[in-house]
Formats: sequence, structure tokens, C-alpha cells
Amino acid sequence: MAADGDFYQWIIEGQPGEVLKIEFDALKIEDHVENVRVYSGGPSIVTSDLIQDIRTGSSQKISLLSKNHFVTVTLQSYRKNSHPIVKFNWKPDTEASWQQVNIVNVTSSYSVISSPYYNSALVSSSFKREWLLTVPEGELITLEILDNTLELNGSSDFYIVTNVGFVLKELNSHKAIYISSKNSMSVIVKARSFKKNFQFNARVRKGCDLITKLSLATFAVKNMPANSSCSWRVQNEVGTNFSLQIIEIADADSNDALQIYSTTVYYLQSYRAFVYPLHIYSAFVYSLQIYSDCPDLRGGTIVIHNKTKTAGGGYTAQLTCPTGFRFKQEEYSKITTLFAVCNEGGKWNWSSSSYTRTPECQ
Repeated sequence: MAADGDFYQWIIEGQPGEVLKIEFDALKIEDHVENVRVYSGGPSIVTSDLIQDIRTGSSQKISLLSKNHFVTVTLQSYRKNSHPIVKFNWKPDTEASWQQVNIVNVTSSYSVISSPYYNSALVSSSFKREWLLTVPEGELITLEILDNTLELNGSSDFYIVTNVGFVLKELNSHKAIYISSKNSMSVIVKARSFKKNFQFNARVRKGCDLITKLSLATFAVKNMPANSSCSWRVQNEVGTNFSLQIIEIADADSNDALQIYSTTVYYLQSYRAFVYPLHIYSAFVYSLQIYSDCPDLRGGTIVIHNKTKTAGGGYTAQLTCPTGFRFKQEEYSKITTLFAVCNEGGKWNWSSSSYTRTPECQ
């Protein structure tokens, strides 16, 4: 297609539910003289979003994905007697287009479910996926979300998980682990606000035992099926002590039990000394929060304040170097007393975003 000092527009309409893939095979335009724009979302530019503004020619093939089944391509030439060349084709993209429910027969080996074109250069900005995960009767399913930029149960760009009996969510992160309450689980992911950074990647397997590493998280147990027995081993990724705060316990009967091994427990906001392992009976709904302690501070004169609070719960430290010594790192060279706060994730906050290294005396 060619134009000469004018404005051209091509309107493409696919079938509802389709996402179109547009490929520019040839694109010869002059900088600041011509530009090609691609819109998607509605039958006209006014009702569409701009998805690409191309102002320079390219010998490489350019591939784009639409927002829905409407695409508008425009060519604007700002100078008479210019000879731009624009050649493109389009087709429905089966990977990004809306599909029927994908049924996954989950086994003991991990299976991966992800958003279209996950971790590739061609990002799908608009998509919907739904998976039905199944195992034999009497079995449970573990869903581990590894990478995600969608909100749980959000309004426009979101993911939904059904039939949940257990959830462990890493705070300040979109990572989470879900265990089903029965032998099936549905996962739905949807992006429609046309931002190009939405990603979802998870893995699933049969069973409810897990081993994971984290530093700050909450987990809740509810609606677990009768006669189920699961083991959840949580390791501290920052290598310090854990504390566990029990937030909620709802009554059930004496046949239900939560057993906790090797941890400091804060029960309903108050510290209580338990003989380990801790056995909590007569409860069916459990809600707990895990905190990590901060690494020990060594060298210099260190004063710790409010250390009796929950590990990582905001206690403070005051650091000074002995007489004749000073802080080794350059950013602390003009400081004689340094104040720090241990945050809930087991990391020291040195009172300034420019302070990132653990101070040492020399």
C-alpha cells in the first residue's frame, strides 16, 4: 500500500471474541514525515485505543496483537511527493483469542498454565483464559502462582480461583499458593484495560503437601474436606527466625487439629509460651501470619528497642561505633548514630532509601 502526501485509513473487523495479529511485512516511512498508527477496541478511532505509533521504517517484521476484533491502521504523510510504503496482513490469533474452558487432568508432576505469550516479546494486552483442574475423587490440587501482575477478584484485570480450602499468600507480592477444597478447581484470568504488562504464570500438581520459601506471608485454612491430611513446610528465605501470629480460630469439633512445629507463636495478638509441637484442636478455620526476624547486627555498639514485639513487627535498633571508629560505608560517613527499623519481611530499613548496605565499623 502506498500514499503520497495524504491520510489513509484501513478498518479491519474480525469475529467477536477474536484477537487479531497484525504483521507489517514492509514498512518504509521517513522520520518526521510519515507515521503509521495502529488502534484497537472499537469500530472507529474515537472508540479505540492507540496500541502502536510507528514513526520510523523497519526492515524487520513488526508483529502486534489487537485489543479485540476491531483494528484500525492509519498512514499519515505530512509532505507532498513523499512515497511511503506500508504493507501488512492480519489473521485471528488462536493463542490470544478467547477460548473455551481448558480441562487439565492434574497429575503428580507439575503442569504449567499461563497467560498468552507469557515471557515472550509478543505481549498480549487483552486476553481471557479459563482452566478446569481435576483429579480423582478423594484427591486435592495444589496451585502455585509463580508470576502474576493481575489482582485477585479485581474489576477489570484479574484472576479468580474457585474451590479453595487453603491459601498461602506472600505479602508485598502477587505470589500465592492455593490448595483445593475438593477434587476440582477453576482458574480464570482476564485482562481488558489494555495495559501491556499483564502476565500470569502458575503450576499445578496433585496433592496438598508443600515446601516453600518466603519471608512474610499469611495463610488461611477453611473448607478442607473431611479426612484430609496435609503437611506445609515453610522455610525462611532470609535465613533468620520465624514468628507465627494466630489471628483467627473458628470452632468445629475435636477431630480437627492444626499442629505447628519449631516456631514462636503469638496467639490472638498476645504472646503465650507453648510446648512444641503446638496442637490446636476444636477448630476448623485457621488464619495465621508469618513474620521473619531481621539478621543479627554485629560490630559497634548496638541497642535494640522493643525486641519483645512480634519478630519483624517494627522493632527498632540504634547503632553507634566505638570510640575511635566510624562507619565503614561511604553513605554513613557523616553519621555517628544510625537508627533502623526491622520490617515484617525480615529486612532492615536504614531510614533512607539511599541506605541499602548493612553498616560496619572500622
